[in-house]
Amino acid sequence: MHPLRVTLAIATLVVAATTVSPAPASGSITIGSDLRLVPSPIADTCILSIPPCTEVLAGAHDGNRFPAASPTDGTVTSFGIRSAAADTVTFRLARLNSSTKATGAGTGPTTTLPGRGKFSFPAHLRVHVGDVVGVDTSSVSAYPDDCPGGGFSLTYHPTLVDGGPFRPIDANGICELLVNAKVQPANSFELKTPKRNQNNGTAKLPVLLPGPGRVAVSGKGVKGSTERAPEAGKVKLPIKPRGKVKRHLRNRGKVKVKVKITFRPVGGHSRSESKTVKLIRR
Repeated sequence: MHPLRVTLAIATLVVAATTVSPAPASGSITIGSDLRLVPSPIADTCILSIPPCTEVLAGAHDGNRFPAASPTDGTVTSFGIRSAAADTVTFRLARLNSSTKATGAGTGPTTTLPGRGKFSFPAHLRVHVGDVVGVDTSSVSAYPDDCPGGGFSLTYHPTLVDGGPFRPIDANGICELLVNAKVQPANSFELKTPKRNQNNGTAKLPVLLPGPGRVAVSGKGVKGSTERAPEAGKVKLPIKPRGKVKRHLRNRGKVKVKVKITFRPVGGHSRSESKTVKLIRR
């Protein structure tokens, strides 16, 4: 193991999930390590901790192609790992608070790796914004021998429990754990109550999104528009009348329009919902 792999547990950690790489056509994104670094042949036996332990990828090396933490709600469809030896691991998700405390966020498959190589294992596990990947293990050869900047890992004993209390770390390290997960982003969204502007007869329709992507509004008699959401949260779509609907509103003072809202998450598939919005102009 690289002599600088392990440091004392004194750092404060904030995991960022704001950058998403382009996704393949299969409708998924990848979080965690891009598995490009070469693993060390010396197994990590929960250094400065007690086996079995949970090892968590908290930050990836500079230039890593994927975000360390999930930028979206969704479903993990598989876990990947690069190892230098035969290991038995249980893949997992972890949730970190603003420091280095963590709790289990989902338990994946347990498998014995056959030896050196890159491996992928199917899974079906809910993931939420900010969740990170890790493994429960007693001995894992999934840390690189050479650790470039940016990598960061956390170790916990006993192993994390899903939904359990947040626990402090036993140790942290300056190498990334060579583990990742493919995530199918959620495309469900919630339409909130529109806020009407009665001075000009328009409205803002709040849409609560599960992750980054593009959300659009369309419909007969309304101006179409598209907004980019850089992260999960609320986006306000403008509802503006046009043509005959706009003239009707000007003459009658109120009108109802049926709008179609379409959300396409980054790396995922589109979903649409319709809503009737009442516009008023005084």
